[in-house]
Amino acid sequence: MAETSSGGRIDITEEAIAELAGHTAMQCYGVVGLDYPTLGSRLRRFFRPSGQSRGIRVTQADGIVQIDLFIIVENGTNIREISRNLVDQITYTVAKHTGLTIKEVNVHISNIKI
Repeated sequence: MAETSSGGRIDITEEAIAELAGHTAMQCYGVVGLDYPTLGSRLRRFFRPSGQSRGIRVTQADGIVQIDLFIIVENGTNIREISRNLVDQITYTVAKHTGLTIKEVNVHISNIKI
């Protein structure tokens, strides 16, 4: 997303949004980790520094953001409640810190930590 004003331009990259969403996700009860959604993203982890953005795919166009989370949850927790909490927390946090409109947050349960 790029915002232009008389004083300059502000760019918020998809990577920055993913880092913010990842940090928020790891603070949520029941989430024990983020997972790589595809084989390609697993291979890319060797070529870039690891951070909170792994396991998160962000798409943005014209200030509208879609976030896909690939998470690992703790065994014995209510997956539906974890998912609802994640959607609420990430939507609120990303919108608050970036001013962007969050179209949707999709939660994909990749694994359950036993």
